[in-house]
Amino acid sequence: MRWPRTVLARVRAFGPARLDALTAAIVTVAVLIELPLEALHDERGVTYAAGVLLALAIALRRRATLAVVVFQAVVVIAQTAAGGETFDAAFMPFLALMIGAFTLAARASTRELVAGGALLTIAVVVAALSSDHPGSSLLFGLLFGVAFPITVGVSYGARTRLMARLRERATELEADRERRAREAVTGERRRIAGELHDVVTHSVSVMVVQAAAARRLVPTDPDRAREAMEAIERTGREALNEMRRLLGVLRRGDEDLALTPQPTLKRLDLIAQQSGMHVDLKIEGEPPAIPPGLDVAAYRVVQEALRAIQRSGEDGAAVTVRYSGRGIELEVTANAPVQEDPEAEVRLLGTRERIALFGGELTAGRRRGGGWALRARLPLPEGPA
Repeated sequence: MRWPRTVLARVRAFGPARLDALTAAIVTVAVLIELPLEALHDERGVTYAAGVLLALAIALRRRATLAVVVFQAVVVIAQTAAGGETFDAAFMPFLALMIGAFTLAARASTRELVAGGALLTIAVVVAALSSDHPGSSLLFGLLFGVAFPITVGVSYGARTRLMARLRERATELEADRERRAREAVTGERRRIAGELHDVVTHSVSVMVVQAAAARRLVPTDPDRAREAMEAIERTGREALNEMRRLLGVLRRGDEDLALTPQPTLKRLDLIAQQSGMHVDLKIEGEPPAIPPGLDVAAYRVVQEALRAIQRSGEDGAAVTVRYSGRGIELEVTANAPVQEDPEAEVRLLGTRERIALFGGELTAGRRRGGGWALRARLPLPEGPA
């Protein structure tokens, strides 16, 4: 049923101060209804005043916890000395006293709890000894007026503090996960920028060489000069495409630039050997002309997938590369589920960032029938009109 949850949500929306005031008002009304029904002795005014004061004190139970308990204890002792019967004749004033003891145990420090509990015990003893049945009143008062609410309050307070610490820890872990994810994406962008920097630099170098050759061949061999110019055009178009991607990527420095051979799908057998696992590599279709940046991205996807499988302790994987006129499809599978950890998660975010840069899609996770699979689709750019 939804209505109890709705009512509870509305009550919580009052806030602690309003909720305490509402509780005090309800208990006060209950005291004023209950006391006239009891067979009281001569000091009825003292009994009524003490009952109302005990109930009204609840309104400040969370803002001045120890002061409320001290006030209630003083009221009990004073009304007992004046001949009142609040503590012995009715239940609602006693309930107000229990609420004060519970709040003290749940919210106060150990020193405040000891002081308030001692004063409350004195008040209960004084009130019980002046009643018509001191033995039973003392046992009942100490058990339900002091021991029970304090025990429940201590347990509730410990649980509340534990839940607060767990929420803080969860918030810290979530913030840390988001920070690591941002760092992974930023690091991957820097890495992409470094690789695209190499591609563009290489393309520009080729253009410079071809332009120099064309300049020398124009007077003597116009046909070969025309071929050189066409090569410059193709290389320049590719360099411009890579430059557009490069300008959209964050890069802070040149420290990540590597002097190793340019990553490419043609070197998949090399990363399969370096992984230390048995990798079943399968190529389907004829490789089309792939832009260098796209080639690097596809290579990195396979590399990160094999790293994830290797970290999970697996010794075997299957890599399938499918070439078609529409693009490249990559599939990396393992027979057992890959253990997910924070490092793998943030590296996967970086891989998705790399794929999205080229307008592709990537999915990874458990597959039907068991095992794990990473699938990526990288579209080829449209040729010139």
